[in-house]
Amino acid sequence: MTNSRLTAGTITVLPGPTSGLTRPSDTGIGMTAEQLAKLFQAFSQAEASTQQKYAGTGLGLAISRKFCQLMGGEVTARSEYGKGSTFTMTLPIEVTEKVPAAKVS
Repeated sequence: MTNSRLTAGTITVLPGPTSGLTRPSDTGIGMTAEQLAKLFQAFSQAEASTQQKYAGTGLGLAISRKFCQLMGGEVTARSEYGKGSTFTMTLPIEVTEKVPAAKVS
């Protein structure tokens, strides 16, 4: 496991022909611009030691992005090396009925 920490996350429904938006952030190791450029490529890791240190095959984000695109959405990422990353996922949604917001405690 990593010592990064999920620090914030929001799920937003935008008005109009609407999209659901989720944007989790973490305080992990972050990525350089070069690493970010290949982030969504299948079987790609940020660097050679990443797979050994953090595990994984480099497929999760590629699959997630493709899945979102098949539903008409998108996944994007912003990152600052040494400070963490923020991922944004948007999906088109159709609101068919107003439901009172649930109170989360």
